[in-house]
Amino acid sequence: MNFMINKLCLYDLILYICRKSMTEIDDKYVKMIKERLDVLIYLQLRTREIESMTGGEQIFLLKRLGFDDNEIAHMFGKTRGYISGEIVRQKGKKKENE
Repeated sequence: MNFMINKLCLYDLILYICRKSMTEIDDKYVKMIKERLDVLIYLQLRTREIESMTGGEQIFLLKRLGFDDNEIAHMFGKTRGYISGEIVRQKGKKKENE
């Protein structure tokens, strides 16, 4: 399977690993999943705070935590273009508040 690790969706990565035997799995993929699971656990612990955020703020938080635009789009059921636009708007709001 040819792909770039930084462009790989977490879901696709998990499917890829499930299809391989444990001896064939590269440590970099295991490390990547561990990092993403740590982020998801962090988000779960902060649920109440996140629920009070707007959709744009939630998108910006996920981007800052290392999720790819395509992954965020998949989570929200939106297009990648919509997500990119929200990230740009949030960056603009952040600059205005500084």
